[in-house]
Amino acid sequence: CIYEGGLLSDEYDGTIVAPNALHNLVWNSERIPHGSTYRTTDNPNLIDTTDRWFRPVYGGVGPDGAIYLADWYDSRLSHVSPTDDWHKESGRIYRIAPKNVTPRYTEGDLEEKTSQELISLFSHTNKWIRQRAAMVLGWRNDTSVVEELKKRVDQGSLESLWSLNLMDRFTKNDATKWLENKNPNIRRWIVRLMGDRHMSLPGLAQLASKETDIQVRSQLASTAKRVDAADGLAIIEGLIQHDSDAADPHLPLLIWWAIESHCENWEAIHSFLQQH
Repeated sequence: CIYEGGLLSDEYDGTIVAPNALHNLVWNSERIPHGSTYRTTDNPNLIDTTDRWFRPVYGGVGPDGAIYLADWYDSRLSHVSPTDDWHKESGRIYRIAPKNVTPRYTEGDLEEKTSQELISLFSHTNKWIRQRAAMVLGWRNDTSVVEELKKRVDQGSLESLWSLNLMDRFTKNDATKWLENKNPNIRRWIVRLMGDRHMSLPGLAQLASKETDIQVRSQLASTAKRVDAADGLAIIEGLIQHDSDAADPHLPLLIWWAIESHCENWEAIHSFLQQH
């Protein structure tokens, strides 16, 4: 998991917490931007033990901001023997929190909150609460807050966009406008949501040629595979104008997959090749 719980000290914010069952430890790593993706450097292990039975197989951040670990707790971690003789009652659950701090979840049942109270949680320090509030509001489909949510998207609120998406309450015109949003994460998610719907927008091809954020360009390459050939290849035409992306770890292959996915549409491919 990526820690965004708001309970541990700032040094853990945005870092990766990764259980390693084979080596009886839990890693903690920094995420460092690397083109359209990330690379990591390891911090000191979050947990390190000489107990060879410690087999952490899951790690996640709870509503209280603590990290929760599921420990299989067994002497072996393989299926070399077909005999089902694993320990059935020795598994454990650990909660990791700062010393002298008792983690508490204080927001109550989100289903019982008003829509305005849910919107107020979109800025909570705990990612679980932010995203759960957005889901509950989306499931509720309260049309009285649609315009407020749209204004919040204008200001860069991803949670507002996700709620609107669950309600299916934003138009193509809204999406086209948000492709110009100052927050690259809004642009990236609009591109992704259009791909999820297998729908294109006239602005996608224009965005591809001028987009300055490489992660948005990466999402454009992924979406180009999921829309029809003419629109997808128009997006690719914009993306290949960014010469610097030729050295990116993933973008060249994403672009190739998008072109390859449209090969059956010979007319569109022929037109594209004639231009390039």
